[in-house]
Amino acid sequence: MTLDTAPSRASYAFILPLAFFLAIFMGSGTAQAQIYKYKDASGHTVISDVPPPPGSATDIQSSGTPPAGTPRANPNPGAAPPAGTPHANGNAGGPPKKSIADQDLDFKKRLKDQQDKEEKEKQEQEAAARTKQNCDLARNELGALESGARVMQRDEKGERSYLDDNQRAQESERLRKVINDSCVNN
Repeated sequence: MTLDTAPSRASYAFILPLAFFLAIFMGSGTAQAQIYKYKDASGHTVISDVPPPPGSATDIQSSGTPPAGTPRANPNPGAAPPAGTPHANGNAGGPPKKSIADQDLDFKKRLKDQQDKEEKEKQEQEAAARTKQNCDLARNELGALESGARVMQRDEKGERSYLDDNQRAQESERLRKVINDSCVNN
């Protein structure tokens, strides 16, 4: 006769739901705990689950915190809130917080502005590259004209012809003007 010491499937079927139920039951106690946030006598911010001493400004939060923008109850309704304590909007005396929709709109505007700026910079870089390329080409052509070598060009019919001295001087003058007008910084 042999004994099987391994747990059976039936025991797993009982233990797993029981463990799940216990985990939920044990965790539910912490879900209802309140958290207190206040400044102590020395001015340090204290966050605790123990209530603050009477007379301190409290900011009570629980696991079921109210939605943003919900006003909190003032512990002393007749007294003004202490300086530096958050108002109902969560700010300490500053301008009201923007809604999520306004923040999203601002983000999209900043993103579009950034994209426009990058696109403009890209176009400026491309224009600068084209200008540099055109200047280099004009300088090369002017150098070829001034070298004294015979320069050939094609006419409207596609036939080759060589520039005479008058045409060479006109073309040199035109290229110098292009270089002076367009290639100042290149």
